[in-house]
Amino acid sequence: MLWHAHSEPDYRIAYATDGDALTLDRTGDRLQRVVAVVSHFGGGPRNRDPQVNYRNGLITSGRVELYGSSDWSGYRQGLFSLPRLPKTYRGELPASWSPPVNHQLLKKDIVPVCLEKVNAPGYFTEKSVGVVLAVCIPVYRASDDIRETVLKRAK
Repeated sequence: MLWHAHSEPDYRIAYATDGDALTLDRTGDRLQRVVAVVSHFGGGPRNRDPQVNYRNGLITSGRVELYGSSDWSGYRQGLFSLPRLPKTYRGELPASWSPPVNHQLLKKDIVPVCLEKVNAPGYFTEKSVGVVLAVCIPVYRASDDIRETVLKRAK
């Protein structure tokens, strides 16, 4: 498996935080809202991973504004529901949106939800890093090993 912290250098990939120093952005006014940026809903309800169902339940609950790809038009909440956009869907973002675009959206919000597709050991992406750099309060669910290593000193 390719991973930014793989023990064998040949299997390491660059990570979103590699390169320039990270700086916090405290500029701009904040909106009093909770927002999630999720590209895909994870397939049909019968084949969806339970962790993806958990994530989807949270981000379509009515309390979270959802941004993502237009693929959400095929979302089916349950086995017998018809495909449709969730009521909380607010719009599409480019599939290849860059960290600066992500940052500009997130820095407007107080509480971004940044849940990974899976809650598996060693799985950690740029989602929570971007939220922290935008000086927001992240809602993030990490696996035990990530909580005890990467996020150990997070407050």
